[in-house]
Amino acid sequence: MKKLILFSALALGTLPAFSQKKMEIPVTDEDTTILYKYTKRDIRDLKLDDITQSTDSLRMRIWSNKWVVELNVSSAGEKTGRLTLFVRKYSTSKKQAGAPVTTEFNITSDTAKFLLRKLFDQDVTNLRDDDKVYGYRSGVEGLNYIFEISTPKIYRYYTYYDPDAQTNKDIPELKKVIAMLDALEGKLMVNEKFTKFRNELRSGYYIFGQVVFKQK
Repeated sequence: MKKLILFSALALGTLPAFSQKKMEIPVTDEDTTILYKYTKRDIRDLKLDDITQSTDSLRMRIWSNKWVVELNVSSAGEKTGRLTLFVRKYSTSKKQAGAPVTTEFNITSDTAKFLLRKLFDQDVTNLRDDDKVYGYRSGVEGLNYIFEISTPKIYRYYTYYDPDAQTNKDIPELKKVIAMLDALEGKLMVNEKFTKFRNELRSGYYIFGQVVFKQK
């Protein structure tokens, strides 16, 4: 069961003293969740920005286990974005994941603006972590969608376990998450792009999430 910790970034020593950015990150037993640790690892290995330190008007990332969508609004109001697809090389002898293999697609300003509007329509910046939603089945193993939201005043990290695994389809937050994912898929054709990316990988073993596959 995840808990939520609120603290100033000043305590982390990651921001100048005047920033006082509030951090909302789920923790378990006084430590960050396994998901958050995996996210930090992926941020490092994919060479993405640490948006906890951003002073832009908005930095947003939405993750699955094989892609991440970034949407940004600069201090000047410029809207940009990027879609990154990724898998990791997999050692069958060691049974462990290795370095990531990626491909990237820039998101135009118009598309970023469209997606941001769709996400804000579903209250993306204010949704609660799935552990706080009555009747929502949460978990670590399996597919989780991860949301990172950063503004000059706050950084939020929350997750939603696989919507397809939910038996109660009437949960309002579930409907909002599904609508956001549908908007991303409809505009960016993420699954189609990932299939092409996967088919063009060099021969070998790879993994995304808990799925190990061999590319011939």
